[in-house]
Amino acid sequence: MKKLFKYTISGMTCVLLLTFVGTSTASELVWAPINPSFTGGLWYNAQWLMSSAQAQNRHVKSTSGYRQTNPMEDFTNNLNRQLFSRLTSKILDEAFGEETTVPLQAGQYVVGDYTMDITTNGGITVVITDNITGNQTTVTVPYY
Repeated sequence: MKKLFKYTISGMTCVLLLTFVGTSTASELVWAPINPSFTGGLWYNAQWLMSSAQAQNRHVKSTSGYRQTNPMEDFTNNLNRQLFSRLTSKILDEAFGEETTVPLQAGQYVVGDYTMDITTNGGITVVITDNITGNQTTVTVPYY
């Protein structure tokens, strides 16, 4: 009797499982092209695909072109940058009261194409003149 009950329960479980398997549904697989060049492709993907391709293209010439450098111009530019940097440091050290071994001297400095007139009365005033264009910039740094 116990065996009959066991077989009946097992049979009913199998029937229920098979019933659920028979009622499962599936949908149709649909493929659509992404590229707008293909028939059926989405037209609004064109810009994204083009920008992606251009970003990956390593065979495009640089738009800036090759610029041949002159070693003397490079040297002059680097020297001018260093002089401007040192003068800026000296002005800031003087303005903030830091002790320096050589104090900032008021006067006129010519660096490359620029002339700087420095005065130190009540603050530091620097008038920078571009000798080529004649444009002037005035910077006033108060003492702290």
